[in-house]
Amino acid sequence: KIGGIVLDNNIVIHHFGNLDKKIFLEKKYRNIQLLRERLEKKEFKEKGEDRIYFELSRELVNINEFDLAICYLRRAVEIKKDFEYLLGLGGLHILKDELNDGEKILKMAVILNHLNSSVHDNLGIIYAKRKEYNKAIRKFERAIELNPKSADAYFNLGQVYREIGKTDKMKRCFNEAIELNPKYGEKINS
Repeated sequence: KIGGIVLDNNIVIHHFGNLDKKIFLEKKYRNIQLLRERLEKKEFKEKGEDRIYFELSRELVNINEFDLAICYLRRAVEIKKDFEYLLGLGGLHILKDELNDGEKILKMAVILNHLNSSVHDNLGIIYAKRKEYNKAIRKFERAIELNPKSADAYFNLGQVYREIGKTDKMKRCFNEAIELNPKYGEKINS
């Protein structure tokens, strides 16, 4: 957003701050309280009200409070139809298996940014869950076209090919997913 350059490299960064579950949860509950206080006091100089609602929803997702996260994220969207907010809200509806709501919101997100691979990947997930496999394939292929390094999109496309019995295509997609993210090997082999 600020015009920086992003490059691929082989540097591994380990963040250990979230390994201790108790400390992680304490941090999340503290953040939730601080964000709620900012809303109550209407402290919007540093960040707008919509952004605080968005951040609050993300913290709630971290503690599996999905319904409440959806409520706050909807408030953010009411204030500002931001792509990031819509993408997050659509993803939460998928998580809760509220596919019609998710599709409607993600289609609004596509209007704001049709070049984002994640929005197409999420729409593909909705169509795959509905067994609308041709639509799902098109969305996953679009996600891959926009981001050829998306292990998620390759994995999701491979799952659709598995469902419809196209094993050669499934294997190619799964192999690509594993090459991009070796952790997919565990998912595929389980």
